[in-house]
Amino acid sequence: MARDSSVRRQRRRRQHQRISERESTTKLLETLAVVLLAEAKDSGDQLIAVSLALVALDRRRQDRRNGRCGRRGPYDQQKSEDFFDILLNVSSDRMFKVWLR
Repeated sequence: MARDSSVRRQRRRRQHQRISERESTTKLLETLAVVLLAEAKDSGDQLIAVSLALVALDRRRQDRRNGRCGRRGPYDQQKSEDFFDILLNVSSDRMFKVWLR
């Protein structure tokens, strides 16, 4: 039992580190894009800077979307109830076993 809790704590720490690393990477990309855009000497440099800014913006949107609820979004009780209703009442025994192995 004690081992399980220590493993869970380690996983939470790693997950927290990944989130903070991702946020710092996003900030670094944004900063780099601004510096490149400010230092651009021709249209090629501007294109690279704008492309990098778009990557940073996409990354920022992804971070916000994944926010508090994770990649899969918030819990949807109605959707879960419908799924289990179908699984328990409509599907075959075989399908039930496949889903709940």
